[in-house]
Amino acid sequence: MAKRHVIQYFLELENTYIEMQDTVKELQQLASEGKVEESTYLDAKKDIDVIKENYDRVAYIMFLFNKPNRKSKEEDEVNKKWYDYLKTSSKEAVVDESKDALAHFKKMVEELKENDWERFC
Repeated sequence: MAKRHVIQYFLELENTYIEMQDTVKELQQLASEGKVEESTYLDAKKDIDVIKENYDRVAYIMFLFNKPNRKSKEEDEVNKKWYDYLKTSSKEAVVDESKDALAHFKKMVEELKENDWERFC
């Protein structure tokens, strides 16, 4: 995989992350109005964690691409752990996992909005 492919991959995950942040703002608004139950919050947290973890993983790779070549023993150990963690998933699987989590999260927020509308009818 060339560096430009990694950058494109990162931008794709970054867009998912930004979209998730917008949806979190909607969820916070609903929570401040008392429309979010604890079980819904916990389900949303699982989806958010998946998206955040995938974004953090690739953001760390981008950090490694752009840092100077000087290394320490601690950095070598951290890099090896990240590499071992990354090679367990394909890039398509990670993107799909993030998109699925975002879709589920957005659906949950939309259902909360619809349920509120039904209460007033």
